[in-house]
Amino acid sequence: MLTSIENKAGSTVISKYDYTMNNRGQRTQVSQRGSAFNAFSGYDWLYNSRGEVVAANHASDKAKNRAFSYDPIGNRLWSTEGNPATATLPESPDPLAATIAEYTSNNLNQYVSVPSVDKTPSYDADGNMTDTGSGTAYAWDAENRLIRVTKADGTEVRHVYDGESRRIKREVYKNGSLQTATRYLYDGWNVIAELTQSMRANGWQGAP
Repeated sequence: MLTSIENKAGSTVISKYDYTMNNRGQRTQVSQRGSAFNAFSGYDWLYNSRGEVVAANHASDKAKNRAFSYDPIGNRLWSTEGNPATATLPESPDPLAATIAEYTSNNLNQYVSVPSVDKTPSYDADGNMTDTGSGTAYAWDAENRLIRVTKADGTEVRHVYDGESRRIKREVYKNGSLQTATRYLYDGWNVIAELTQSMRANGWQGAP
């Protein structure tokens, strides 16, 4: 079971994540440190009896707290962001301290409405989300692979896959003009290099 990840440049720790698990194998805490972070930080996670995350509490910044509630079959009913964030929806939450989102699902367990933030997602016949209701659209191929993301600001991200469904190319367009293109090289299923338009490579040994 993974308990720690550390990324270093020479002897300098760029980022390190230490994880704590409960006796069910659920991750209950992460601590973050290293030069990539302004200060030591982390999260504590709380679960209900069905193993669903009901709260994520930040170690030092209550504005980053999260809380969630679900219906009996696991559909998310609402979430809160900020302080307070508890496993029970507060009767009169402070609108200046917490952001609350409610969710409505259909018989396929797809969210079809988020009325508190005026969002109405839509889906295709295979259950893939095609629109978030907030100006972001998704396109999928016949293999249910994400091939295009289009945002309201004119940004479009395209993905290309090989015959084994590995993503081999990612292109970012702005108002129809290509901005960046990244190709991915594999060793089996492990990405070993990224090649940008300028052919500058970022490489890994083993799994990224």
